[in-house]
Amino acid sequence: MTTTIHLPAPRTRTTRLLEGAYRWGRIEESTALFTARTGVCVRRLVVYAPGSDAADRRILTLWRSWPVVGGALAFAVALALAPVAPPAALVGMLAVYIGGLAIVGRLSKRARHGCRSLKSSSVQLTTGVETIGDEEQLEEAFAELALLESLRDRGRLDEVAFELGWARVYDRLGTGR
Repeated sequence: MTTTIHLPAPRTRTTRLLEGAYRWGRIEESTALFTARTGVCVRRLVVYAPGSDAADRRILTLWRSWPVVGGALAFAVALALAPVAPPAALVGMLAVYIGGLAIVGRLSKRARHGCRSLKSSSVQLTTGVETIGDEEQLEEAFAELALLESLRDRGRLDEVAFELGWARVYDRLGTGR
């Protein structure tokens, strides 16, 4: 009996924008400019609960980007209402931003609480580099997840094996958020 692994559909730019670069979560790193100015490099690996679907990834991305998205929406409302009634513009702007924050927060609560993360910071001191957190575990977990996704995208790993590997990494991160 032969098993055929079908290649998953390629992730489009729109999908990456709405759901993030990876299906399993995200990696955040302080910018090179921040690191050069402060001597501090902060890295955070966030792993979504195994089996998270596109809706979970989208609501988590919206939650994370709400300060910018909500601010833009609130600004648009203020621009639309300001010529008519300036007090209404302020009320409308606040209602859109705070109401949206409450709605997105409620919709993303289950997915947010299912995430596990690992954080590591490196500080450049005169005596050397001081690392806080488990940089090695963060690197290993990220490398394993990136390899799993790469193998899946090339058709060398099926969905079940991908989810199993993702679950192993998720379990190793423990219950911390």
